[in-house]
Amino acid sequence: MKKTAVFLLIIFAVSSISLMSISKKKLYNQAISETDPAKKLEYLLQYINEYGDDDDPNTINAYYYLTLTNFRLEKYNETITYGEKFLEYPNLENNNKINVHLCLANAYNLTKVDMKKALSHADAIMEIGS
Repeated sequence: MKKTAVFLLIIFAVSSISLMSISKKKLYNQAISETDPAKKLEYLLQYINEYGDDDDPNTINAYYYLTLTNFRLEKYNETITYGEKFLEYPNLENNNKINVHLCLANAYNLTKVDMKKALSHADAIMEIGS
């Protein structure tokens, strides 16, 4: 009886981990494939809040999409927050870095928060491009 109970507990633990993994992947795919920017933003934030892990490549991509989506929704302070967070990660693709630097340069310029940072991000675009 005890062996059966232990065996069932182990099976339950393993299955719950795999279910969480499926749920995590489903939410990420739903967030990335969403076409409505407001819904996309909602799903991305939900993903970050529930599964955000700095070692997870999907979390890094979620910050990338959060930056772009907030910029499209004209939420420039959030664009700055998520864009700066995205650029903290190492080994980013150049295309993604250019897009984020572009969003950040424009967001800083539009909010007039820090014009030096706007110019710095514009310079970074030129540097990566060359």
